[in-house]
Amino acid sequence: MSESLTHALPTPAPGPAPAAPQLAWRAPRPWIIFLLTATLGISADLATKSYAFPNSVDPNSVINGRQPFEHAVLIPGVLEFITTVNHGAVFGMMQGKGYLFIPFSFLALAAVILVFARSRPQQWVLHLALGLIVAGAIGNLYDRLLFQCVRDFLRFSVSWYRYIFNIADALLCLGVPLLMLCWIMEPPAVSSKSPS
Repeated sequence: MSESLTHALPTPAPGPAPAAPQLAWRAPRPWIIFLLTATLGISADLATKSYAFPNSVDPNSVINGRQPFEHAVLIPGVLEFITTVNHGAVFGMMQGKGYLFIPFSFLALAAVILVFARSRPQQWVLHLALGLIVAGAIGNLYDRLLFQCVRDFLRFSVSWYRYIFNIADALLCLGVPLLMLCWIMEPPAVSSKSPS
């Protein structure tokens, strides 16, 4: 009797398949964070460079700005203003070969767009980091394309760090570690498969 009743019971229908996670490029909030951060960063970088270098930059000059061979104290004991141009990479390496970093900059920008497109809408810190990286990369890429060098004008008032930098460099130094931190802190993806 019980066996016949068991056969008469309907087989339960399978539940709906789990929905695929929404991607950031389909939602407005990630775009706002990403584009607003990038736009503000690029604007700040180019505006401060224009102030530090009000005249046309001579790429053949080592120092060519508002105060060549001089400097002004912006924050006593912390930050100074001094103009110079960099024909190489970060920390002044590979002088005269800055053009090699132009294709690298385009590849980096493409990688940032790919990471953004594959991220999730709630990863707003990641989107902020990517916006900072884009702003820094475009700011220095603009200089390399237009002047064949990068305009620098800030220096910390410490004896162990005498490199001169700009806002784009600072944005990159904020964005890259923040991006790495996001990757480290990101929890592992939860598998949709049921345990066997």
